[in-house]
Amino acid sequence: MTIENDGSPPVRASRGVQSLRIAQARYGAHGYGVIRVLVLALCAALAGCGTAPATPERVPPEPGRAVVVGWGNTAGEAAKLIFKSIRGTVISTLHVSKVNGQAISYGQNVARVAPGEYDLTIACGIYVADRYFPSDSVIHANLSGNHVYRLRAEPQARKCYPYLEDTTGKE
Repeated sequence: MTIENDGSPPVRASRGVQSLRIAQARYGAHGYGVIRVLVLALCAALAGCGTAPATPERVPPEPGRAVVVGWGNTAGEAAKLIFKSIRGTVISTLHVSKVNGQAISYGQNVARVAPGEYDLTIACGIYVADRYFPSDSVIHANLSGNHVYRLRAEPQARKCYPYLEDTTGKE
């Protein structure tokens, strides 16, 4: 069998060797079909993560409930962090992960609870240079209804020390 391409000399193919058309159909024009699919899938995944809602700047108080607001626990915030260059010490996540030992949903930056005393497990992720150090701390809090509390933290070495700030009426 003879294979001829435009402007190039004819090539003789032997048995057991794939023809150019079969190879192009199977592997793409230049063999990059798999890479194209992976790049498109990655772009689609990041585009989907980018539309995830971040923590709103203003969270209104809710009647009969205490609201504790953190940050960094949504897929969109995690995707944005991938492309940042981290210098120094940066707290990347700070959110309530458990209330009285019971886990709350992943991907939530806002915890809503009835007024009362609680042991809040605060998940904190801290970057020191380019190294990530997760830490969990338990803080005891007496939360009032119709109040909004923001999580704050003081980073020290590889650990952060969280605390609550009542921001009701300050925003």
